[in-house]
Amino acid sequence: MDLNKLLSDIKEEHKQRIVKENPNRQPASLVAAVAPDLVCLGSGGFGAVFELPDEADKVIRVSFHQFDNWFKAAQYGYRNEDTNFIKVYEIYENGILSIAKIERLEEYGNHALYVALREILERYDETLDIKPVYEHAQFMIANKTKGWTMDHLNSLLNLRKHMITTNQRYRWDCYARNFMMRGDQLVITDPIS
Repeated sequence: MDLNKLLSDIKEEHKQRIVKENPNRQPASLVAAVAPDLVCLGSGGFGAVFELPDEADKVIRVSFHQFDNWFKAAQYGYRNEDTNFIKVYEIYENGILSIAKIERLEEYGNHALYVALREILERYDETLDIKPVYEHAQFMIANKTKGWTMDHLNSLLNLRKHMITTNQRYRWDCYARNFMMRGDQLVITDPIS
């Protein structure tokens, strides 16, 4: 599949919807208009994920990258070779839209992780006291939050440091659906918005 051509077609569809004052400009809708055979696996306001017909072990994510911090987190993980983040193979950009070819992962769905992470990361952002963050993370490991390790916490804290030092705005978005599994390894897929 030619992802550059797909991205160009999506961008043109987006322009046409602006001209026609069509308010539905969500990525899933744009892709459906230009590539109706692509199967959507999940979508949100700024991004959508689709099966990649010729590569079963990969998927593509289509996003408005200027609004979607997913790309910032994915690129950070890629540049730092952090295996706790999703693996990115290719990124194509065209104006405000981007397509990333990424690894295909399995669902995680552990709501307990979201509740615990939201609490500890937001508390850390407020106090910058690392001790309770590490204590809570160790509690999560002891209570066998599936796949969670201290390395995951360190990856998230390093991402936070990167976002701050590069003056990028973010907020934590550590919902259970933003973690997936690579075999038996927990993977951080979309930790910030």
